[in-house]
Amino acid sequence: KEFEFNIYPNPTSGVVHFDFSEESNRDINVTIFDISGKVLVIDDVTRSARENYSVNLSEFSRGIYYIRVHDGRTVHTKKVSLIR
Repeated sequence: KEFEFNIYPNPTSGVVHFDFSEESNRDINVTIFDISGKVLVIDDVTRSARENYSVNLSEFSRGIYYIRVHDGRTVHTKKVSLIR
């Protein structure tokens, strides 16, 4: 089965929580970028840190952001709306 993740709440007013599937035992790379493709956050998440992983987007302007998660094998991208 393929690695997957979910984010919540969406839309968000700041903090986005991640729910990672247990299918991958690899470390995960999280990249967040805006609609123009500008990278805003890059983070490596170890397997042990996955359970309570979240990112605070409140310093950014409201709008649409993309969250890309890569486990070394598969890449998934999800869209999140930042509202105020």
